[in-house]
Amino acid sequence: MTLPFETDYAIICDQTRREDNGKLLIIGVYGASVLLNSFPATIALSVIAKVRPTKLGIHELEFRVLASDEEVATGEATMDLQNTNSAFVGIPPLPITIARPGLLKWEMREKGQHWAVLGEILAEQNPATSSTAAAPPS
Repeated sequence: MTLPFETDYAIICDQTRREDNGKLLIIGVYGASVLLNSFPATIALSVIAKVRPTKLGIHELEFRVLASDEEVATGEATMDLQNTNSAFVGIPPLPITIARPGLLKWEMREKGQHWAVLGEILAEQNPATSSTAAAPPS
């Protein structure tokens, strides 16, 4: 097992935060892809995943972001899973540099274990800013 939970789904977004009343705010949710005006591009992205704990206790986790299979950001976190109720796991916004269009992947693992994909999304050229985009009529 690579993670102490199973992932139901993940959302790639600009930012997540928790309010004082416990509500989770998800800001700037992306759909099928992140459209960028040019490459290389630097952008801060976050991921939040709905998970079901499978192994209770305190877990030392590592995470990384890959852009076209190249590691572009890393971090660590401690997670205390106290029950088997569904929960949300978030990775805060990380500035990542994307050299070219391709797949962005957020991976996580318990220290010393194998990496597991938490979420992924395509980074693509925005058709509206592409040099091959049709010019507006004059």
